Amino acid sequence: MTSQTIKTTHNSCTVSRLDDTLRPLCKVRRAGHLAETGAYALIQGWGDQMTDIDTAIDTRAMQAERGSRLRTTMDSLDLDAVLLRYGPNVDYASGLPTPIADSSHIASDPSAVLVIASDPVPHVFSDSGAIPIDIDSDHSHPPLDIAGDDAADRLWDAIRSCLGDARISLGVDELTAALACNLGGLQRHTDLTGAATVMAIARSCKNSHEVACIEKAETINEQAAADIRDLLIPGARHNHVAAEFVSRARALGADGNVIDPIFHPVRPRLNEGPFTPNGEPAFPLPGSDYLLADGDVCWVDTGILVHGYASDFGRTWIVSDDPQPTADQHAQFEQWRGVVERVLEKVGPGTTGAELMEAAGHVHGRRPVLNHFYLIHGIGLESAEMPLIGTDLGPEMDSMMILEPGMVLVLEPVIWSDGSGGYRSEDIVLVTEDGYRKLSGDDYWPFRSAS
Repeated sequence: MTSQTIKTTHNSCTVSRLDDTLRPLCKVRRAGHLAETGAYALIQGWGDQMTDIDTAIDTRAMQAERGSRLRTTMDSLDLDAVLLRYGPNVDYASGLPTPIADSSHIASDPSAVLVIASDPVPHVFSDSGAIPIDIDSDHSHPPLDIAGDDAADRLWDAIRSCLGDARISLGVDELTAALACNLGGLQRHTDLTGAATVMAIARSCKNSHEVACIEKAETINEQAAADIRDLLIPGARHNHVAAEFVSRARALGADGNVIDPIFHPVRPRLNEGPFTPNGEPAFPLPGSDYLLADGDVCWVDTGILVHGYASDFGRTWIVSDDPQPTADQHAQFEQWRGVVERVLEKVGPGTTGAELMEAAGHVHGRRPVLNHFYLIHGIGLESAEMPLIGTDLGPEMDSMMILEPGMVLVLEPVIWSDGSGGYRSEDIVLVTEDGYRKLSGDDYWPFRSAS
């Protein structure tokens, strides 16, 4: 293979590009970041902050409190038992971690959990080597085989071995095709219902250990982003920047990466494409070997895991050796801040999603939301979970979302003005008894630096 080497220099940064070949960025020396030596300038107070957070995390206590909340929620909904197969639900109920893998692998994972309202220890059906230590041998079982024409009968045999022969009310979060085709086999023995509601209610409010996991994940996420943001220079490749982020996050203590890191160049006009069915800006797009160009406005979105709990870092960055937002871009940032401040004034127990949407108002004649996303989403064992506010499900759904202490909210308004592009960032807050506490940082570089 023949290739041509092109070298361009940007303020002591040398980028080598070979046709048809991907090369990592090298010799990057800017703003105290030395990527080739692994020496990074940590955010002020990093060590003390991480020590304080780690002290607040007790995974065994976290699991005990999660189990108690789930069983209390089951009692309130008159459920005798729930059968869970969806990975985050399995993790929540038992502590059995969801594999960090592609969806096809996860779909073939046979792990399941049966939670009985009257039993503090869940029954785990799995061949995983990661069975939690608090699951004794009486509650640890081989994987459920719930495929084939007799799947319902075999499932009932497994449930009966744990619960006895009495008819029960059973919630199920996911059905295999075999079970869906033979619901009568389950309904002969159970009052069958979905488990989405009970799990959404239980998981929506976090205990102190869960909050600490999210806060630690977000702290690592923000530090890793700060460490690699000076790689966003003309000539850099999108996927190289993403790879550096993942590497740095792992070095800082992340357990895994929950989404493909997004450093998405957004065109200033919708008619420049890419085009979407709903006429909105195309976001997010997957990583690629796209060469970043001077002046590109990138919407950044990254997420990493700590003890299974996600973080969510969103910002708007500018590709440049010396990023300087224009007057229009600064105005969009200030409009974004205005939306966030109006919404946060309303955040507290008892506030509805509809009230938060009303507080957000309109900017440039439109809701400050991408119509295929939301103004606010929850975060926990998934990077986006209930409550979801400002979705395309409309005001009626928003009015059903009522804030409670312990909810962790991600605010992600988007300001868009066709012709000038847009601004997007994310803030994370914990709903408290008297309002909220911010879990994310205040560095909106290059629009505003941390004080």
